[in-house]
Amino acid sequence: MNRYETGARVPNFALVEALAKVLNVPTPYLYAADDSMARMIVAFGMLSEDEKMAALEFVERAARISIPSDAP
Repeated sequence: MNRYETGARVPNFALVEALAKVLNVPTPYLYAADDSMARMIVAFGMLSEDEKMAALEFVERAARISIPSDAP
């Protein structure tokens, strides 16, 4: 694990997916840059599709940005 923490080795995506499954968190959680983003990822993953759309609209309004709905 230390080699992953120091950046000497990078886990492949399949390993990260397996670890996320064991930890019962969304895979992007393991890539979050900070605790607040990690919390948002977990909370967002627990929402229904309608709630996710409402949350996205709220965050985009709060950030005063407009992202096309077909953007990745």
